[in-house]
Amino acid sequence: MNKILLLRLVIFIIVGTLFTIPSIAQKEKIIGVDKDGEFHVSSPIRVGDRIVEKGMYQIYRVDINTTPFIVIRKVAMTYFGKTMGSMKRGDEVVRLKCTIQRVDEEYKKSKILLIQSVEKERLAVEARFRHDKSKCVLPRRGL
Repeated sequence: MNKILLLRLVIFIIVGTLFTIPSIAQKEKIIGVDKDGEFHVSSPIRVGDRIVEKGMYQIYRVDINTTPFIVIRKVAMTYFGKTMGSMKRGDEVVRLKCTIQRVDEEYKKSKILLIQSVEKERLAVEARFRHDKSKCVLPRRGL
């Protein structure tokens, strides 16, 4: 009787562990984006097949021949922070084709949704822009 109870307990623990491993492996995190499309990366993130290193960036969506793209550019910084007056954009870091999915309500704030892959890499999977009733789903490399 005790062996059967012990066996059931072990099977319960194994099955429970199998269902929790994927949720642990892909924790979601959100990077806030300000009204100008600027955001800060504190540790490298993967966007498609590119790595966005630590720093300040600007994200925006552009449609080229009705094909949506996400563009991420480096923001020129001065010693004291952001430049004053007209913002100087740095080099383009990422230009990535994305898929548009409609949502019921418009977003109040812009944000980038990240997951952490099994390889401990932070991976951008969605970009949401304020006052928009759609989200940009980014292609995932390696998942």
